[in-house]
Amino acid sequence: MIAELSAAISGAKGILDLSRGVAALTTEHAVQERTIELQSQVLALVTQLVDIQLRIADLVHENADIRRELADFVDWRRDVVPKYDLVELAKSVYAYQLRDLPSDVEGVPEPKHYLCYGCFQKRRKSVLQFSGYNNMGAILTCNECGVSLIDHSDKPPSFGPVTVRRKPSPWDNY
Repeated sequence: MIAELSAAISGAKGILDLSRGVAALTTEHAVQERTIELQSQVLALVTQLVDIQLRIADLVHENADIRRELADFVDWRRDVVPKYDLVELAKSVYAYQLRDLPSDVEGVPEPKHYLCYGCFQKRRKSVLQFSGYNNMGAILTCNECGVSLIDHSDKPPSFGPVTVRRKPSPWDNY
């Protein structure tokens, strides 16, 4: 960027020198040659300035994108991260759990839930959804990235022997 600006400034100095030289010329042919040379240098200078303007516009857009990303990151760190703790559901199985915080602005507390570790690292809130039990615990699935985790602290409900009590029927003895 600085090199392009330096080139444009030196081109402008060259145009200034040529225009001073045109005033000193006396023959019409020499004036025409210098005028053509001057016009070609002006055209080159205009082209350089347009290139610089395009580069500046690109830098302005890039700067706006970076500022937007930074604002999103700051909002995430301020609004979301303080609400969650990293918990270990099982050995080397992690998720983010909602902290016990006072009610939100509307006065309605958020229900207890877990967020996917991988999605959380990418600044996405993806709640792990219960999708059933296996013999080790509750299966929690992330609908965003598809990962499935087992919460060993949430065991499947166990049912004892089932007994049915009813009135005796005349058909019981047949």
